[in-house]
Amino acid sequence: MDNKIIELFKKVQNVPYYCLEYRDSEKLFDENKGCCLEKTIWLDRELNKVGIETKFYSIKFNWSELPIPVEIIKLRKDPMGEHLALKAKIGNRWIWIDPTWDPPLAKAGFPVTINWNGKDDTKLAVKPIEINETIPKDKITVTTNQEFFNALNDYLDKVREGKREMEIRIVKEKDFEKLQEIDKEYYDGWNAPIKVFKNWFETFPEGFFVAEEKGEIIAYIFVELLNEHKVVPFMHDAKTIHNPNGKYMNISGLGILKKYKNTNIGEKLIEKIIELAKSKGCKQILFIIGEEAGIGGHDSYERDLATKTGFIKENKIEKWEIEPGYFVTDHWMWIKNL
Repeated sequence: MDNKIIELFKKVQNVPYYCLEYRDSEKLFDENKGCCLEKTIWLDRELNKVGIETKFYSIKFNWSELPIPVEIIKLRKDPMGEHLALKAKIGNRWIWIDPTWDPPLAKAGFPVTINWNGKDDTKLAVKPIEINETIPKDKITVTTNQEFFNALNDYLDKVREGKREMEIRIVKEKDFEKLQEIDKEYYDGWNAPIKVFKNWFETFPEGFFVAEEKGEIIAYIFVELLNEHKVVPFMHDAKTIHNPNGKYMNISGLGILKKYKNTNIGEKLIEKIIELAKSKGCKQILFIIGEEAGIGGHDSYERDLATKTGFIKENKIEKWEIEPGYFVTDHWMWIKNL
């Protein structure tokens, strides 16, 4: 029986995920594409045929928590969505069986179950916010958010074909170790501890972006909002500094792999935070940069980046606190007026 269940799961999992306007589980294999609704209803029907008891569940989730480019998420009227998932009774246990994402999407970070054993929970396709048992409707027409779904379908095709261009997205906790690697290269051996990235993430996740190319994180930027124009220590507790209603945005963290310094990745990250700053009604973006080359040459890179993106070198900082009790000299506040 286990082998039959695994066979059915693999068969439907391998159907490419697409959000079609008309959704009909009976046409799933004719179209060779479908979303969670068609795939889950088909699997339910086939499991029932071999005597497996099943239950449907509706799972509320946030699309922005999936590895989908921010610009695609913004095409939705609301980032919240409803996911259809299935539980099956295997032996005496009820387990999740979720065939939503096809295996090629794993390389983009989608939660795909590989080599499922037929006995334990598969990965859920989304991060649940609320779960309720349900009875789904098949053969439905979806007319809302079509611009979003079309863009998502195109993006997933690029993932499958290995043709994804560079994308900028909000950071996820699983990214932190990679950010440390970027730091070590950017700062020539020094890196922020994981707890710093966690502190940033917990404080202001929408101001914490990574640039990713073909599944590899290549750069990041973190900003926080201040209630006044001031100098913020390099190492600090973001929770004590960040003000959700602040009108001054401070660039508190930046890193990029050396081989990408001669690309426009840095400018793209700055564009992203400018967009965020404007949406928050900020007056200025603040960026503290040193006059020397800096370890790893990051100061010279940041000066060039600031110049290219319209920052103005304004106030000299005689003493900037890097760590508690440790100060450096000859840094400047660069400002971009909005």
